[in-house]
Amino acid sequence: MERYMMPHRFYCSVLALLLSFSITAPQVVTAQDAQQQFEQFIKAGEFAPARDVANKQQDPQLRNQMLQQLAGAQARSGNKRASFHSLSGLSGGSGFQSGSTASLPGLGDGIRGGQGGAAMADFQSLIDLITTTIAPDSWEDNGGSGVIKEFRSGVHVDTNGLLSRVDFSNAQGLAQFRQQHMVGTFSADGQDIRKDTAIRKVSLNRLERALQMQRAQGKVPDASMLNLAGIYRIEYVLIYPETGDVVIAGPAGPWQQDAEGRNVNIGTSQPTLQLDDLVSVLRNAYSKTPSHFGCSIDPTKTNLQRVQQYLTASKAKPLKPGEDAQWLEGLRSSLGRQVISVDGIDARSHAARVIVEADYHMKLIGMGIEPGTPNVISYLDQVAGNGGKQQSMGVLRWWFAANYRAVEATPTGDAFRIKGPGVKLMSENEFLDAQGNRKQTGQARGPAAVFAHMFTQNYNDLATKYPIYSDLRNVFDLSLAAMIIRSKGMPSKVGWDMQYLLHPQGYQLKLANAPKEVESVVGHRSLKNGMLIAGVSGGVEMDLQPLLASKWEATDDYDAISAVRVNSERAPRELETWWWD
Repeated sequence: MERYMMPHRFYCSVLALLLSFSITAPQVVTAQDAQQQFEQFIKAGEFAPARDVANKQQDPQLRNQMLQQLAGAQARSGNKRASFHSLSGLSGGSGFQSGSTASLPGLGDGIRGGQGGAAMADFQSLIDLITTTIAPDSWEDNGGSGVIKEFRSGVHVDTNGLLSRVDFSNAQGLAQFRQQHMVGTFSADGQDIRKDTAIRKVSLNRLERALQMQRAQGKVPDASMLNLAGIYRIEYVLIYPETGDVVIAGPAGPWQQDAEGRNVNIGTSQPTLQLDDLVSVLRNAYSKTPSHFGCSIDPTKTNLQRVQQYLTASKAKPLKPGEDAQWLEGLRSSLGRQVISVDGIDARSHAARVIVEADYHMKLIGMGIEPGTPNVISYLDQVAGNGGKQQSMGVLRWWFAANYRAVEATPTGDAFRIKGPGVKLMSENEFLDAQGNRKQTGQARGPAAVFAHMFTQNYNDLATKYPIYSDLRNVFDLSLAAMIIRSKGMPSKVGWDMQYLLHPQGYQLKLANAPKEVESVVGHRSLKNGMLIAGVSGGVEMDLQPLLASKWEATDDYDAISAVRVNSERAPRELETWWWD
Protein backbone atom coordinates (compact mmCIF):
# COMPACT_ATOMS: atom_id res chain seq x y z
CA MET A 1 0.00 0.00 0.00
CA GLU A 2 2.81 2.32 0.96
CA ARG A 3 4.50 1.78 -2.35
CA TYR A 4 1.52 3.33 -4.15
CA MET A 5 1.04 6.30 -1.82
CA MET A 6 4.59 7.73 -2.01
CA PRO A 7 4.28 8.84 -5.62
CA HIS A 8 0.91 10.30 -4.79
CA ARG A 9 2.37 12.30 -1.93
CA PHE A 10 5.20 13.55 -4.13
CA TYR A 11 2.74 14.56 -6.82
CA CYS A 12 0.71 16.54 -4.29
CA SER A 13 3.83 18.29 -3.05
CA VAL A 14 4.71 19.34 -6.54
CA LEU A 15 1.22 20.67 -7.06
CA ALA A 16 1.48 22.61 -3.81
CA LEU A 17 4.77 24.18 -4.85
CA LEU A 18 3.44 25.13 -8.23
CA LEU A 19 0.35 26.60 -6.66
CA SER A 20 2.43 28.56 -4.17
CA PHE A 21 4.61 29.93 -6.92
CA SER A 22 1.66 31.02 -8.99
CA ILE A 23 0.30 32.93 -6.02
CA THR A 24 3.53 34.69 -4.84
CA ALA A 25 5.22 35.44 -8.18
CA PRO A 26 5.72 39.26 -8.30
CA GLN A 27 4.22 41.26 -11.06
CA VAL A 28 6.66 42.83 -13.49
CA VAL A 29 6.99 46.51 -12.59
CA THR A 30 8.03 48.68 -15.50
CA ALA A 31 10.11 51.81 -15.15
CA GLN A 32 7.01 53.83 -16.04
CA ASP A 33 5.04 52.15 -13.25
CA ALA A 34 7.86 52.81 -10.80
CA GLN A 35 8.00 56.46 -11.86
CA GLN A 36 4.25 56.88 -11.35
CA GLN A 37 4.41 55.20 -7.95
CA PHE A 38 7.38 57.35 -6.99
CA GLU A 39 5.65 60.60 -7.99
CA GLN A 40 2.53 59.62 -6.02
CA PHE A 41 4.65 59.20 -2.90
CA ILE A 42 6.36 62.55 -3.54
CA LYS A 43 3.04 64.38 -3.96
CA ALA A 44 1.75 62.80 -0.76
CA GLY A 45 4.89 63.83 1.11
CA GLU A 46 5.74 60.21 1.86
CA PHE A 47 9.48 60.50 1.34
CA ALA A 48 10.60 57.23 2.98
CA PRO A 49 8.68 54.93 0.59
CA ALA A 50 9.67 57.20 -2.29
CA ARG A 51 13.32 56.62 -1.41
CA ASP A 52 12.68 52.86 -1.24
CA VAL A 53 11.26 52.94 -4.77
CA ALA A 54 14.28 54.91 -5.99
CA ASN A 55 16.80 52.58 -4.38
CA LYS A 56 15.20 49.52 -6.01
CA GLN A 57 15.78 50.82 -9.54
CA GLN A 58 18.41 48.88 -11.47
CA ASP A 59 18.92 51.65 -14.02
CA PRO A 60 21.48 54.04 -12.45
CA GLN A 61 20.21 57.00 -14.48
CA LEU A 62 16.60 56.49 -13.40
CA ARG A 63 17.69 55.94 -9.81
CA ASN A 64 19.73 59.15 -9.82
CA GLN A 65 16.84 61.10 -11.34
CA MET A 66 14.49 59.89 -8.62
CA LEU A 67 16.95 60.71 -5.84
CA GLN A 68 17.45 64.21 -7.25
CA GLN A 69 13.70 64.78 -7.42
CA LEU A 70 13.34 63.44 -3.88
CA ALA A 71 16.09 65.74 -2.61
CA GLY A 72 14.40 68.73 -4.19
CA ALA A 73 11.05 67.89 -2.61
CA GLN A 74 12.67 67.36 0.78
CA ALA A 75 14.46 70.69 0.51
CA ARG A 76 11.23 72.48 -0.37
CA SER A 77 9.58 70.96 2.68
CA GLY A 78 12.40 72.29 4.84
CA ASN A 79 14.02 68.94 5.59
CA LYS A 80 17.59 69.84 4.66
CA ARG A 81 19.24 66.93 6.45
CA ALA A 82 17.15 64.38 4.57
CA SER A 83 17.74 66.26 1.33
CA PHE A 84 21.51 66.03 1.72
CA HIS A 85 21.16 62.35 2.60
CA SER A 86 19.29 61.72 -0.64
CA LEU A 87 21.91 63.58 -2.67
CA SER A 88 24.65 61.50 -1.10
CA GLY A 89 23.03 58.42 -2.61
CA LEU A 90 23.70 59.48 -6.19
CA SER A 91 26.00 56.98 -7.86
CA GLY A 92 28.97 57.46 -10.15
CA GLY A 93 29.31 60.77 -11.92
CA SER A 94 25.80 60.78 -13.30
CA GLY A 95 23.63 63.73 -12.42
CA PHE A 96 26.44 65.95 -11.21
CA GLN A 97 26.34 68.53 -13.95
CA SER A 98 26.94 72.01 -12.64
CA GLY A 99 25.07 74.25 -15.06
CA SER A 100 23.34 76.83 -12.93
CA THR A 101 20.43 77.59 -15.25
CA ALA A 102 18.55 74.28 -15.08
CA SER A 103 15.36 74.24 -13.05
CA LEU A 104 14.20 71.86 -10.40
CA PRO A 105 11.47 69.33 -11.18
CA GLY A 106 8.05 70.62 -10.19
CA LEU A 107 9.48 73.34 -7.95
CA GLY A 108 8.95 77.07 -8.35
CA ASP A 109 9.36 77.92 -12.03
CA GLY A 110 10.41 74.41 -13.00
CA ILE A 111 10.24 73.64 -16.70
CA ARG A 112 7.59 71.06 -17.43
CA GLY A 113 8.25 68.16 -19.73
CA GLY A 114 6.39 67.64 -22.97
CA GLN A 115 4.10 65.03 -21.41
CA GLY A 116 3.40 67.07 -18.30
CA GLY A 117 6.27 65.48 -16.39
CA ALA A 118 9.07 67.52 -14.89
CA ALA A 119 12.35 68.07 -16.68
CA MET A 120 15.12 66.65 -14.49
CA ALA A 121 17.39 69.17 -12.79
CA ASP A 122 21.15 69.05 -12.43
CA PHE A 123 22.96 68.56 -9.15
CA GLN A 124 24.14 72.15 -8.78
CA SER A 125 20.58 73.44 -9.08
CA LEU A 126 19.61 71.18 -6.21
CA ILE A 127 22.53 72.48 -4.21
CA ASP A 128 21.40 76.03 -4.97
CA LEU A 129 17.88 75.23 -3.82
CA ILE A 130 19.05 73.72 -0.53
CA THR A 131 21.48 76.56 0.02
CA THR A 132 18.66 79.10 -0.16
CA THR A 133 17.16 77.46 2.92
CA ILE A 134 20.39 78.02 4.84
CA ALA A 135 21.02 81.46 6.27
CA PRO A 136 23.91 83.09 4.38
CA ASP A 137 26.87 81.95 6.40
CA SER A 138 30.43 83.09 6.07
CA TRP A 139 31.59 81.39 2.89
CA GLU A 140 33.58 84.47 1.91
CA ASP A 141 34.94 84.84 5.44
CA ASN A 142 35.87 81.17 5.60
CA GLY A 143 38.00 81.28 2.49
CA GLY A 144 35.54 81.26 -0.36
CA SER A 145 35.30 83.15 -3.61
CA GLY A 146 38.30 85.28 -4.41
CA VAL A 147 39.61 85.46 -0.88
CA ILE A 148 43.03 87.07 -0.61
CA LYS A 149 44.95 85.34 2.11
CA GLU A 150 48.70 85.21 2.58
CA PHE A 151 50.19 81.72 2.31
CA ARG A 152 52.73 80.89 4.96
CA SER A 153 55.89 79.80 3.18
CA GLY A 154 59.53 80.65 2.70
CA VAL A 155 58.70 83.80 0.78
CA HIS A 156 56.42 86.77 1.32
CA VAL A 157 54.57 88.74 -1.34
CA ASP A 158 53.34 92.21 -0.43
CA THR A 159 50.30 93.96 -1.89
CA ASN A 160 52.44 95.38 -4.69
CA GLY A 161 53.61 91.92 -5.73
CA LEU A 162 57.16 92.24 -4.37
CA LEU A 163 58.51 88.86 -3.32
CA SER A 164 61.00 88.65 -0.47
CA ARG A 165 62.50 86.01 1.81
CA VAL A 166 61.00 85.20 5.21
CA ASP A 167 63.27 84.38 8.13
CA PHE A 168 61.83 81.73 10.45
CA SER A 169 65.00 81.23 12.46
CA ASN A 170 63.61 83.09 15.50
CA ALA A 171 59.97 82.12 15.12
CA GLN A 172 58.28 81.11 18.35
CA GLY A 173 57.77 77.41 18.82
CA LEU A 174 60.13 76.18 16.09
CA ALA A 175 61.34 73.43 18.40
CA GLN A 176 57.93 71.77 18.32
CA PHE A 177 55.57 70.84 15.54
CA ARG A 178 51.97 71.81 15.89
CA GLN A 179 49.60 68.92 15.43
CA GLN A 180 46.77 70.17 13.27
CA HIS A 181 43.27 69.31 14.37
CA MET A 182 41.97 67.02 11.69
CA VAL A 183 38.36 67.58 10.77
CA GLY A 184 37.19 64.53 8.88
CA THR A 185 39.36 62.12 10.88
CA PHE A 186 37.12 59.18 9.98
CA SER A 187 35.59 58.32 6.63
CA ALA A 188 31.89 57.57 6.32
CA ASP A 189 32.62 53.85 6.73
CA GLY A 190 34.80 54.34 9.80
CA GLN A 191 38.35 54.27 8.43
CA ASP A 192 40.86 56.40 10.34
CA ILE A 193 42.70 58.98 8.26
CA ARG A 194 45.49 59.07 10.85
CA LYS A 195 46.55 55.55 9.93
CA ASP A 196 49.77 55.11 7.95
CA THR A 197 49.18 53.18 4.76
CA ALA A 198 51.21 52.25 1.68
CA ILE A 199 48.25 52.85 -0.62
CA ARG A 200 45.36 55.23 0.01
CA LYS A 201 42.84 55.92 -2.71
CA VAL A 202 40.93 59.12 -3.36
CA SER A 203 37.96 59.06 -5.73
CA LEU A 204 38.09 62.44 -7.44
CA ASN A 205 34.45 62.44 -8.51
CA ARG A 206 33.27 61.47 -5.02
CA LEU A 207 35.52 64.17 -3.58
CA GLU A 208 33.95 66.71 -5.94
CA ARG A 209 30.51 65.70 -4.70
CA ALA A 210 31.63 65.97 -1.06
CA LEU A 211 32.97 69.47 -1.75
CA GLN A 212 29.65 70.50 -3.27
CA MET A 213 27.83 69.16 -0.24
CA GLN A 214 30.11 71.11 2.09
CA ARG A 215 29.52 74.33 0.22
CA ALA A 216 25.77 73.77 0.12
CA GLN A 217 25.78 73.59 3.91
CA GLY A 218 27.75 76.83 4.19
CA LYS A 219 30.94 75.01 5.13
CA VAL A 220 34.44 75.21 3.70
CA PRO A 221 36.39 72.06 2.75
CA ASP A 222 37.67 70.27 5.83
CA ALA A 223 41.31 69.40 6.50
CA SER A 224 41.02 65.90 5.06
CA MET A 225 39.78 67.36 1.76
CA LEU A 226 42.36 70.14 1.60
CA ASN A 227 45.16 67.61 2.17
CA LEU A 228 43.71 64.92 -0.12
CA ALA A 229 43.36 62.43 2.74
CA GLY A 230 47.02 62.75 3.66
CA ILE A 231 48.51 61.35 0.43
CA TYR A 232 52.03 62.69 -0.02
CA ARG A 233 53.05 61.15 -3.36
CA ILE A 234 50.97 60.01 -6.33
CA GLU A 235 51.93 56.56 -7.54
CA TYR A 236 48.82 55.35 -9.34
CA VAL A 237 45.93 56.66 -11.43
CA LEU A 238 43.05 54.16 -11.53
CA ILE A 239 39.60 53.97 -13.05
CA TYR A 240 36.74 51.76 -11.84
CA PRO A 241 33.94 51.91 -14.43
CA GLU A 242 32.05 49.29 -12.44
CA THR A 243 31.70 51.69 -9.50
CA GLY A 244 31.99 54.94 -11.45
CA ASP A 245 35.23 56.19 -9.85
CA VAL A 246 38.34 57.98 -11.11
CA VAL A 247 41.01 57.46 -8.47
CA ILE A 248 44.49 58.66 -7.52
CA ALA A 249 46.48 56.57 -5.06
CA GLY A 250 49.68 56.68 -3.09
CA PRO A 251 51.24 56.48 0.37
CA ALA A 252 49.48 58.45 3.09
CA GLY A 253 49.21 59.02 6.80
CA PRO A 254 48.71 61.65 9.50
CA TRP A 255 50.12 65.13 9.05
CA GLN A 256 51.12 68.16 11.08
CA GLN A 257 52.32 71.68 10.38
CA ASP A 258 55.99 72.52 10.09
CA ALA A 259 57.56 75.83 11.08
CA GLU A 260 56.45 77.47 7.82
CA GLY A 261 52.84 76.37 8.17
CA ARG A 262 53.22 73.61 5.59
CA ASN A 263 51.27 70.39 6.21
CA VAL A 264 53.76 67.50 6.21
CA ASN A 265 53.48 63.78 6.89
CA ILE A 266 54.47 63.03 10.48
CA GLY A 267 56.65 60.04 9.58
CA THR A 268 58.36 61.22 6.39
CA SER A 269 58.11 65.04 6.70
CA GLN A 270 57.00 65.12 3.06
CA PRO A 271 54.29 67.69 2.27
CA THR A 272 50.81 66.36 1.64
CA LEU A 273 49.14 66.80 -1.72
CA GLN A 274 46.99 69.91 -1.82
CA LEU A 275 43.44 70.10 -3.14
CA ASP A 276 44.04 73.59 -4.53
CA ASP A 277 47.04 72.34 -6.52
CA LEU A 278 44.96 69.48 -7.93
CA VAL A 279 42.25 71.90 -9.06
CA SER A 280 44.83 74.25 -10.60
CA VAL A 281 46.45 71.53 -12.73
CA LEU A 282 43.10 69.99 -13.70
CA ARG A 283 41.98 73.37 -15.02
CA ASN A 284 45.26 73.63 -16.90
CA ALA A 285 44.88 70.12 -18.34
CA TYR A 286 41.39 70.93 -19.64
CA SER A 287 42.31 74.40 -20.91
CA LYS A 288 42.96 75.49 -24.50
CA THR A 289 46.72 75.01 -23.99
CA PRO A 290 46.90 71.89 -21.84
CA SER A 291 50.02 70.31 -20.36
CA HIS A 292 52.03 73.53 -20.18
CA PHE A 293 52.46 75.92 -17.28
CA GLY A 294 55.39 77.54 -15.56
CA CYS A 295 57.09 80.64 -14.28
CA SER A 296 60.15 82.70 -15.03
CA ILE A 297 62.19 85.21 -13.04
CA ASP A 298 64.11 87.45 -15.42
CA PRO A 299 65.99 90.75 -15.40
CA THR A 300 64.68 93.37 -17.80
CA LYS A 301 66.51 94.15 -21.02
CA THR A 302 67.11 97.74 -19.88
CA ASN A 303 68.67 96.62 -16.62
CA LEU A 304 70.86 94.06 -18.36
CA GLN A 305 72.17 96.83 -20.59
CA ARG A 306 72.91 98.90 -17.48
CA VAL A 307 74.82 95.97 -16.00
CA GLN A 308 76.85 95.63 -19.18
CA GLN A 309 77.74 99.31 -19.04
CA TYR A 310 78.55 99.10 -15.32
CA LEU A 311 80.96 96.20 -15.83
CA THR A 312 82.63 97.88 -18.80
CA ALA A 313 83.20 101.03 -16.74
CA SER A 314 84.53 98.97 -13.84
CA LYS A 315 87.27 97.46 -15.95
CA ALA A 316 88.81 100.89 -16.45
CA LYS A 317 89.05 101.47 -12.70
CA PRO A 318 90.36 98.54 -10.63
CA LEU A 319 88.83 98.15 -7.19
CA LYS A 320 90.74 99.36 -4.18
CA PRO A 321 90.82 97.44 -0.88
CA GLY A 322 87.57 97.90 1.01
CA GLU A 323 85.52 98.86 -2.06
CA ASP A 324 84.08 95.38 -2.62
CA ALA A 325 80.79 95.98 -0.82
CA GLN A 326 80.22 99.30 -2.58
CA TRP A 327 80.97 97.76 -5.95
CA LEU A 328 78.60 94.83 -5.31
CA GLU A 329 75.82 97.18 -4.29
CA GLY A 330 76.35 99.13 -7.51
CA LEU A 331 76.05 95.93 -9.50
CA ARG A 332 72.90 94.88 -7.67
CA SER A 333 71.40 98.33 -8.15
CA SER A 334 72.18 98.21 -11.88
CA LEU A 335 70.48 94.84 -12.23
CA GLY A 336 67.48 96.11 -10.23
CA ARG A 337 64.36 94.08 -9.63
CA GLN A 338 63.63 91.06 -11.75
CA VAL A 339 60.22 90.39 -13.25
CA ILE A 340 58.22 87.33 -12.20
CA SER A 341 55.88 85.88 -14.79
CA VAL A 342 53.51 82.93 -14.37
CA ASP A 343 51.63 81.27 -17.21
CA GLY A 344 49.19 78.39 -17.53
CA ILE A 345 47.80 78.65 -13.98
CA ASP A 346 46.41 81.45 -11.83
CA ALA A 347 49.36 83.51 -10.60
CA ARG A 348 47.55 84.03 -7.28
CA SER A 349 47.16 80.31 -6.58
CA HIS A 350 49.10 78.09 -4.21
CA ALA A 351 50.52 76.11 -7.13
CA ALA A 352 51.93 79.32 -8.64
CA ARG A 353 53.44 80.26 -5.30
CA VAL A 354 55.13 76.86 -5.10
CA ILE A 355 56.80 77.02 -8.50
CA VAL A 356 57.95 80.63 -7.98
CA GLU A 357 59.34 79.94 -4.52
CA ALA A 358 61.12 76.78 -5.70
CA ASP A 359 62.73 78.67 -8.58
CA TYR A 360 63.77 81.56 -6.35
CA HIS A 361 65.22 79.27 -3.68
CA MET A 362 67.12 77.23 -6.27
CA LYS A 363 68.88 80.43 -7.39
CA LEU A 364 69.90 81.13 -3.80
CA ILE A 365 71.58 77.72 -3.67
CA GLY A 366 73.16 78.25 -7.08
CA MET A 367 74.65 81.55 -5.97
CA GLY A 368 75.90 80.08 -2.70
CA ILE A 369 73.61 82.25 -0.58
CA GLU A 370 71.65 79.27 0.76
CA PRO A 371 73.58 76.06 1.52
CA GLY A 372 72.87 73.03 -0.62
CA THR A 373 73.58 69.46 0.44
CA PRO A 374 77.08 67.95 0.68
CA ASN A 375 76.95 66.78 -2.94
CA VAL A 376 75.47 69.97 -4.38
CA ILE A 377 78.14 72.65 -4.81
CA SER A 378 77.08 76.15 -5.82
CA TYR A 379 78.07 77.63 -9.15
CA LEU A 380 80.32 80.26 -7.56
CA ASP A 381 82.10 77.73 -5.36
CA GLN A 382 82.81 75.64 -8.43
CA VAL A 383 84.27 78.63 -10.27
CA ALA A 384 86.33 79.62 -7.23
CA GLY A 385 87.62 76.07 -6.91
CA ASN A 386 88.59 76.11 -10.57
CA GLY A 387 90.97 78.99 -10.05
CA GLY A 388 88.45 81.68 -10.88
CA LYS A 389 88.81 81.49 -14.64
CA GLN A 390 86.94 84.40 -16.16
CA GLN A 391 83.72 83.54 -17.93
CA SER A 392 82.42 85.45 -20.93
CA MET A 393 79.74 87.99 -20.06
CA GLY A 394 76.46 86.16 -20.12
CA VAL A 395 73.39 85.02 -18.26
CA LEU A 396 73.17 81.62 -16.64
CA ARG A 397 69.73 80.09 -17.08
CA TRP A 398 68.49 77.32 -14.82
CA TRP A 399 64.95 76.00 -14.86
CA PHE A 400 62.98 73.06 -13.51
CA ALA A 401 61.36 70.57 -15.89
CA ALA A 402 59.47 67.27 -15.66
CA ASN A 403 61.56 64.15 -15.10
CA TYR A 404 59.57 60.94 -15.56
CA ARG A 405 60.98 57.69 -16.93
CA ALA A 406 57.66 56.24 -18.00
CA VAL A 407 54.03 55.68 -17.18
CA GLU A 408 53.22 51.99 -16.94
CA ALA A 409 49.72 50.86 -17.79
CA THR A 410 47.60 47.74 -17.81
CA PRO A 411 46.62 46.42 -21.25
CA THR A 412 43.00 47.30 -20.44
CA GLY A 413 43.92 50.90 -19.61
CA ASP A 414 42.28 50.90 -16.19
CA ALA A 415 45.42 51.43 -14.10
CA PHE A 416 48.54 53.57 -14.54
CA ARG A 417 51.72 53.80 -12.47
CA ILE A 418 53.90 56.91 -12.48
CA LYS A 419 57.63 56.18 -12.46
CA GLY A 420 60.52 58.58 -12.06
CA PRO A 421 61.84 61.26 -9.71
CA GLY A 422 59.46 63.85 -11.13
CA VAL A 423 61.70 66.93 -11.34
CA LYS A 424 65.04 67.81 -12.91
CA LEU A 425 67.06 71.00 -13.20
CA MET A 426 68.05 72.15 -16.69
CA SER A 427 70.67 74.72 -17.68
CA GLU A 428 71.73 76.86 -20.61
CA ASN A 429 74.46 79.43 -21.12
CA GLU A 430 73.13 82.57 -22.80
CA PHE A 431 75.26 85.26 -24.41
CA LEU A 432 74.57 88.90 -23.52
CA ASP A 433 75.29 91.59 -26.12
CA ALA A 434 76.00 95.27 -25.51
CA GLN A 435 72.33 96.20 -25.93
CA GLY A 436 71.24 93.83 -23.19
CA ASN A 437 69.80 91.25 -25.57
CA ARG A 438 70.01 87.64 -24.45
CA LYS A 439 71.11 85.24 -27.17
CA GLN A 440 70.32 81.58 -26.67
CA THR A 441 73.19 79.19 -27.30
CA GLY A 442 71.32 75.93 -26.85
CA GLN A 443 74.30 74.71 -24.86
CA ALA A 444 74.90 73.93 -21.22
CA ARG A 445 78.53 73.81 -20.22
CA GLY A 446 80.95 74.33 -17.38
CA PRO A 447 79.99 74.90 -13.73
CA ALA A 448 76.38 75.85 -14.62
CA ALA A 449 75.77 72.45 -16.23
CA VAL A 450 77.53 70.65 -13.38
CA PHE A 451 75.36 72.43 -10.81
CA ALA A 452 72.17 71.43 -12.67
CA HIS A 453 73.33 67.81 -12.84
CA MET A 454 74.23 67.68 -9.14
CA PHE A 455 70.92 69.31 -8.20
CA THR A 456 68.97 66.68 -10.18
CA GLN A 457 70.96 63.73 -8.84
CA ASN A 458 70.49 64.88 -5.25
CA TYR A 459 66.92 66.13 -5.56
CA ASN A 460 65.56 63.83 -2.84
CA ASP A 461 68.15 65.04 -0.33
CA LEU A 462 67.39 68.65 -1.22
CA ALA A 463 63.65 68.00 -0.87
CA THR A 464 64.23 66.55 2.59
CA LYS A 465 66.21 69.62 3.65
CA TYR A 466 63.95 72.12 1.88
CA PRO A 467 60.30 70.87 1.63
CA ILE A 468 59.53 73.42 -1.09
CA TYR A 469 61.10 70.99 -3.56
CA SER A 470 58.73 68.24 -2.40
CA ASP A 471 55.90 70.72 -2.94
CA LEU A 472 57.17 71.28 -6.48
CA ARG A 473 57.30 67.55 -7.15
CA ASN A 474 53.74 67.19 -5.85
CA VAL A 475 52.56 69.83 -8.31
CA PHE A 476 54.35 68.03 -11.14
CA ASP A 477 52.91 64.64 -10.11
CA LEU A 478 49.40 66.08 -9.92
CA SER A 479 49.86 67.63 -13.35
CA LEU A 480 50.90 64.32 -14.89
CA ALA A 481 47.96 62.57 -13.22
CA ALA A 482 45.62 65.24 -14.62
CA MET A 483 46.99 64.71 -18.12
CA ILE A 484 46.57 60.93 -17.84
CA ILE A 485 42.97 61.43 -16.77
CA ARG A 486 42.34 63.79 -19.68
CA SER A 487 44.23 61.88 -22.37
CA LYS A 488 42.47 58.62 -21.50
CA GLY A 489 39.03 60.20 -21.33
CA MET A 490 38.42 58.77 -17.87
CA PRO A 491 35.66 61.16 -16.76
CA SER A 492 33.45 60.30 -19.73
CA LYS A 493 33.84 56.60 -18.95
CA VAL A 494 32.22 57.07 -15.55
CA GLY A 495 29.73 59.79 -16.50
CA TRP A 496 31.55 62.57 -14.64
CA ASP A 497 31.53 66.07 -16.14
CA MET A 498 33.95 67.62 -13.59
CA GLN A 499 32.32 71.02 -13.87
CA TYR A 500 32.44 71.94 -10.19
CA LEU A 501 36.21 71.43 -10.11
CA LEU A 502 36.90 72.87 -13.55
CA HIS A 503 34.72 75.97 -13.55
CA PRO A 504 36.11 79.05 -11.76
CA GLN A 505 32.65 79.69 -10.29
CA GLY A 506 32.57 76.16 -8.89
CA TYR A 507 35.32 75.27 -6.47
CA GLN A 508 36.95 78.47 -5.24
CA LEU A 509 40.74 78.46 -5.08
CA LYS A 510 42.27 80.20 -2.11
CA LEU A 511 44.08 83.17 -3.64
CA ALA A 512 46.90 85.39 -2.43
CA ASN A 513 48.82 88.33 -3.86
CA ALA A 514 50.44 87.38 -7.16
CA PRO A 515 54.26 87.68 -7.12
CA LYS A 516 55.37 90.18 -9.75
CA GLU A 517 58.91 91.30 -8.86
CA VAL A 518 61.87 90.24 -6.75
CA GLU A 519 65.11 91.95 -5.84
CA SER A 520 68.06 90.56 -7.80
CA VAL A 521 70.21 87.96 -6.14
CA VAL A 522 73.93 88.78 -6.39
CA GLY A 523 76.49 86.29 -5.17
CA HIS A 524 80.24 86.78 -5.15
CA ARG A 525 83.52 85.13 -4.31
CA SER A 526 86.83 86.86 -3.68
CA LEU A 527 89.53 85.40 -5.88
CA LYS A 528 93.24 85.89 -6.20
CA ASN A 529 92.89 87.40 -9.65
CA GLY A 530 90.00 89.69 -8.75
CA MET A 531 86.25 89.45 -8.23
CA LEU A 532 83.88 87.25 -10.19
CA ILE A 533 80.15 87.95 -10.18
CA ALA A 534 77.36 85.82 -11.66
CA GLY A 535 73.82 86.89 -12.44
CA VAL A 536 71.13 84.21 -12.63
CA SER A 537 67.74 83.94 -14.30
CA GLY A 538 65.55 80.96 -15.02
CA GLY A 539 62.21 79.50 -14.01
CA VAL A 540 59.95 76.48 -13.96
CA GLU A 541 58.63 74.87 -17.11
CA MET A 542 56.07 72.08 -16.93
CA ASP A 543 55.44 70.81 -20.45
CA LEU A 544 54.18 67.25 -20.69
CA GLN A 545 53.39 67.39 -24.40
CA PRO A 546 56.74 65.91 -25.52
CA LEU A 547 56.29 63.13 -22.97
CA LEU A 548 52.73 62.42 -24.05
CA ALA A 549 53.69 62.58 -27.73
CA SER A 550 56.46 60.01 -27.30
CA LYS A 551 56.18 56.34 -26.40
CA TRP A 552 55.74 57.26 -22.78
CA GLU A 553 53.33 54.50 -21.93
CA ALA A 554 54.79 51.08 -21.15
CA THR A 555 52.63 47.99 -20.78
CA ASP A 556 52.70 46.28 -17.42
CA ASP A 557 53.64 42.78 -18.54
CA TYR A 558 53.83 41.36 -15.02
CA ASP A 559 50.34 42.45 -13.88
CA ALA A 560 51.84 44.30 -10.91
CA ILE A 561 49.61 47.33 -11.44
CA SER A 562 46.55 45.13 -11.88
CA ALA A 563 47.32 43.56 -8.53
CA VAL A 564 47.31 46.98 -6.88
CA ARG A 565 44.01 47.80 -8.52
CA VAL A 566 42.30 44.49 -7.76
CA ASN A 567 43.81 43.28 -4.50
CA SER A 568 43.38 46.49 -2.55
CA GLU A 569 39.85 47.27 -1.51
CA ARG A 570 37.64 48.79 -4.16
CA ALA A 571 35.39 51.76 -3.72
CA PRO A 572 33.11 51.34 -0.68
CA ARG A 573 29.39 51.11 -1.15
CA GLU A 574 28.91 54.07 1.17
CA LEU A 575 28.70 56.80 -1.45
CA GLU A 576 29.61 59.48 1.10
CA THR A 577 33.07 57.88 1.38
CA TRP A 578 35.54 59.52 -1.00
CA TRP A 579 38.79 57.99 0.33
CA TRP A 580 39.70 54.52 1.52
CA ASP A 581 42.75 52.33 2.20
